[in-house]
Amino acid sequence: MSDKPLVSAGPRLKGPGRLLIDRLRERVDRADRAIERQESARRPRVGRRRRATTPVPAVPTLSREVQALRAVFTDLGAAHGQYRRRSGERVSPGLRTAAEAFKAAPSLATLVRVAEFFDDLDLLDW
Repeated sequence: MSDKPLVSAGPRLKGPGRLLIDRLRERVDRADRAIERQESARRPRVGRRRRATTPVPAVPTLSREVQALRAVFTDLGAAHGQYRRRSGERVSPGLRTAAEAFKAAPSLATLVRVAEFFDDLDLLDW
């Protein structure tokens, strides 16, 4: 028997046994906890009377998971923007396609495709 730890398939990141998907999952979990803290910090205003207004149609709210995925996506976009300002590089067509796929259907899998471009450019410090 081998004493080597089992790791899931996927592109490796810097560090022993750390995969890109695992690190992204950790970032999304952190973003989810931050959103949860923000939501629990909001307290209803007590003692205020609301004026009668016309009902506002309900806007569908995003799940916390999608909010967390988008938060990580936004962080990646900010890092890429800084990189582009420093380097003068343009957005690659592959990255643009991956970003559009994420925006159309936010999921961890589509976020991994976006993050792979950042990993190749050594823009991920986590």
